[in-house]
Amino acid sequence: MRNRILRFAKGVKLPIDVLMSTIALLGNKSSGKTYGGKKLFEAAHALGVQCIALEPIGKWFGLRLHKDGRQPGLKDVYIFGGKHADFPLRVDMGAFIAKLLVERHVHAILDVSLMRKAERRRFVTDFVEEFHLLKKQEDVPHPCVLFLEEAHAFAPQTVRDEEARMLGAVEDVVREGRNAGIGIVLM
Repeated sequence: MRNRILRFAKGVKLPIDVLMSTIALLGNKSSGKTYGGKKLFEAAHALGVQCIALEPIGKWFGLRLHKDGRQPGLKDVYIFGGKHADFPLRVDMGAFIAKLLVERHVHAILDVSLMRKAERRRFVTDFVEEFHLLKKQEDVPHPCVLFLEEAHAFAPQTVRDEEARMLGAVEDVVREGRNAGIGIVLM
């Protein structure tokens, strides 16, 4: 991945290695965090880096559309779950989807917007734990960027008992993911 340039926005060029770190896009409501995350997804995708967005709002399907809203955008991004799903997403599929994405190295949007909070917690926990474990087992880690839209939903500051395992899984992948070829973008 070295010596390749990530073209994030007009006039903004970053070394591609930045994708294997933890990036946080912070701001007020409607300040462009999602837009910035999608631009990073597109830039990483253009360089052949596997991109996976985990999102609870149901808006990332737009990556499949050109900016004019009519023509196709990123054709090889699969949408799991949500209103625009290519494939359904059930609460018990977290580990299965993690295995699929690690083995196939495909780009994906995991849209959990149609799940209840308890279902999201279970799916996200199972997905993140299994994904991190499988990536750590790769002989040569295949680079991947995991985008966490509305990161506070997956890593809350005030933790209830039922959220503790999910928070632990997310904290582990944020802290240790780089060693397994996982970059993180928190929005």
